[in-house]
Amino acid sequence: MEGLYNNLLKYFIDQRGYLYPELTEDKVEYIINNDYFNYFIIFLKSMRYNDDSGVEINYERLSDEMELFKYYSELRHNRKKLHMFAMTSIAYANEKTEDIDRELEKYCEYFNITIESLPELLYFSYMIKSSQTLKDMDKINEEAKNKFIKFSFKDSFGSKNKEDILSFEKKRVELLGKMIVGDCVGYPLLETFESKIAGNVGCDSDENERVATFVKGLLDYLINIRKGRIKTMAYNLVENKLYNEMENAVVEHSNFGKCMIVRSIKTEKGKTIIVNTQLGCYRLEN
Repeated sequence: MEGLYNNLLKYFIDQRGYLYPELTEDKVEYIINNDYFNYFIIFLKSMRYNDDSGVEINYERLSDEMELFKYYSELRHNRKKLHMFAMTSIAYANEKTEDIDRELEKYCEYFNITIESLPELLYFSYMIKSSQTLKDMDKINEEAKNKFIKFSFKDSFGSKNKEDILSFEKKRVELLGKMIVGDCVGYPLLETFESKIAGNVGCDSDENERVATFVKGLLDYLINIRKGRIKTMAYNLVENKLYNEMENAVVEHSNFGKCMIVRSIKTEKGKTIIVNTQLGCYRLEN
């Protein structure tokens, strides 16, 4: 697990956003993440314990988070990369393979992910899972491959549609053929895992001590909820509207929790709000 922890730490440290122009004169050091890491955080915040086993996503909260995401994220994203960050969060937080399968099925249904895209997401999730106990890339790939072969689309997704099953099996065979010969070209999630996560590529955490401490806190949180040591983050619906608050006001928000309004600026199109929270600083456009 230590190997994956350190590799994810280095990879996530590199997921920083640019300082907002409105804050260039401030002496405060803000944690600003890019959209992909904020997506990871959204799923981390949306986790709760499943009544039977493992950790699940609270889709009521996720829906609320995704609605807010529109206001502080860029308009265009690499959808596969977003899925990768979501599944990293889910796979890292769950101990059992069947719990990952359960959450992947719900995720695919919620985001209308095609059957053709499922095998790569599944294999990537298994590689994250295998990396928690293994360090050698060949062994990680072998264990992920075995889990992937044992996966039953019919049992996990409850589908009896022959066309769906055939579509999945066709893509599974294609992916297996590539991974058996050690070739993940054409599968960007698996390429990223091998080159940037397992490949130990990233920032030197010593040069970004504050950011490293922040990322460690998030990874430790996932470990602690996987082990059942702590409560998951509370989801409390409150009526406070950020756009109605004055600068320097400290407010309680459903998604951001306790936060401070750093900037509240009227623009031609509406308003720009910059909010500093425990999980980062966000710039919202309305």
